[in-house]
Amino acid sequence: MSPTSPSFGSKTLDNRHVVRQIIVQNLYTRDFADNHKEFDIQKELEIDPDKLDLEYISSKLKKRIDKSMEYIKDVTSQIESISAELDQIVSEYAPEWPLNQINRLDLQIMRLALYEGFVVTQIPEKVAIDEAIELAKDFGLENNVKFVSGVLGKIFSFKDTINWNIIKEKLTTN
Repeated sequence: MSPTSPSFGSKTLDNRHVVRQIIVQNLYTRDFADNHKEFDIQKELEIDPDKLDLEYISSKLKKRIDKSMEYIKDVTSQIESISAELDQIVSEYAPEWPLNQINRLDLQIMRLALYEGFVVTQIPEKVAIDEAIELAKDFGLENNVKFVSGVLGKIFSFKDTINWNIIKEKLTTN
């Protein structure tokens, strides 16, 4: 087992997965704040890795998360800057679900998967989809997992018909 993957129960925790969980939580928090102006987003986005309520996180992993905080903020901001374009893709491949009816957490998970696997291609598309499925399991119910998997699978099937360059260009101009 690698030092970045402490074990708890039958599950292994990878710091990249924890970082993705935090990104999804940041995106969800910001999305919530956009719809609730009285919400103090700056206070909510201050994450202290030493105060994470995860008894199974090692001090080494906490330090790695602390070092990842700038990355987390950057990715969160980048995804927010292209969220309209990502949402358009989700809407196109889930036409029976208007955006305002999609679970907001599922939407953040799909935004992250599209960003990582299709826009900036940090990881292979199928890995991004698998990670999104794991995040949906972490945060949701079985129906959420099926929905996220179905939409991302459909997008993957038609990925060559989507102009990802327009989204990439928007990222470089921001």
